[in-house]
Amino acid sequence: MIIRALEFKEFSDCQALLDMIDDRDFVFKYKHDLEVKFETMVGWFLKEKMEITTRIISPQLDG
Repeated sequence: MIIRALEFKEFSDCQALLDMIDDRDFVFKYKHDLEVKFETMVGWFLKEKMEITTRIISPQLDG
């Protein structure tokens, strides 16, 4: 499955995940996988692009 193989090495990888979230049926079917990848993406972005290596409070998804 493409979502499980998605790795974050460039900003375009983040865009690919966000494009997947645009499809409501896909989100319904793969909600858990998307939640895990979204958390991974946020961690990658904070570390690699923002140079933030610690987070006091982890982000919470409403749901």
